[in-house]
Amino acid sequence: MLNVVVLVSGGGTNLQAIIDGVESGSITNTRIIGVISNNRNAYALKRAGDHGIAGRCISPKDYVSREEFNEKFLEAIDEWKPDLIVLDPPRDGVNPKALQKITDFGVERMVYIACKPTSLVRDLEMLQGRGYRVERIGGIDLFPGTYHVETVCLLSQRKPDAQIEMNLEMLELELSSAETKATYEEIKSFVLEKHGLKVTNLYITQVKRECGIVERENYNLPKNEDGRVPQCPEDKRQAIKAAFRHFKMI
Repeated sequence: MLNVVVLVSGGGTNLQAIIDGVESGSITNTRIIGVISNNRNAYALKRAGDHGIAGRCISPKDYVSREEFNEKFLEAIDEWKPDLIVLDPPRDGVNPKALQKITDFGVERMVYIACKPTSLVRDLEMLQGRGYRVERIGGIDLFPGTYHVETVCLLSQRKPDAQIEMNLEMLELELSSAETKATYEEIKSFVLEKHGLKVTNLYITQVKRECGIVERENYNLPKNEDGRVPQCPEDKRQAIKAAFRHFKMI
């Protein structure tokens, strides 16, 4: 059984169609568990109540501010845990806070009925950003001779086609010396303690390159064209190599 929550505004024509489907039996294996509407849908809500559907009238006219209305609207959504949500918002679309709350339910499918395509486009941007994709979309000309059109959009949650689990043992990996390197500070400390020599990062980098350990490409280039790069003295070069051997880098 599919639990459906219908969020509608306006005259409630689409809600009436859903209730007609329930009455006629054309909508099966579906339970409408909640309806949130404005006061103009009183008749539709009464019909919903006749079929055991919980209904709630929430109208901006009943609240001092739009913020208070949005807060009450979000509280009402919290009462139900739907499997599918039908959205039939006003021409301006769904309030961003409400839309975020709706997507937090994580329903697999959602139907969006829009009477203003530009509002639908704006809301789709947020819906797609939160993991939904458009499965089917179509326009319905309910008002012949005018530029008005209803757009019905079916959305579903994007989920990976498959998951792959991998278990890797470190012994199975061939690690290069660069991947098992000691830090510059560890090398400096070893050279100072064992050989009594102070070496710089530049000298260590030069010896790394000599030993085939890849470093940052421009690490030891001069800052200007006329600059000269000091070369690592032989005694320090041998001390640094000894550190590499100690840390099993070569």
